[in-house]
Amino acid sequence: MSLGSTSTESEVSEDELEDCPLGEDDDCSSESPSKNRSERSVSSSLSDTEGFKAAKRRTRPKRSKARRAAANIRERKRILDYNQAFNALRTVLKHDLSGKRLSKIATLRRAIHHISTLSLYLDVTI
Repeated sequence: MSLGSTSTESEVSEDELEDCPLGEDDDCSSESPSKNRSERSVSSSLSDTEGFKAAKRRTRPKRSKARRAAANIRERKRILDYNQAFNALRTVLKHDLSGKRLSKIATLRRAIHHISTLSLYLDVTI
């Protein structure tokens, strides 16, 4: 490719990137990912493009920090709910390990065994 056509292609990809939400650059383009990577590498070698990308980098961390903080809060809540569900299951299974907490895998295995036992009991009584 000639330098002139590469410049036009990189300008098109920059326009597409400007229209995309931050962090979703690959999803917005209809072209193949390998072509996007090659265009980005060519565009990063141009001096005027480097200034654009440097300005773009300065604005990103504020949004990405907020996104990460929100994602961390959601993940902590998800893990808390998950652990509460396991604690409820441990309570139903009535394990007695002299104060030791039953591991998650052991809890699941006991739950499977308990459900199997209840199923057999139902089959026999019916």
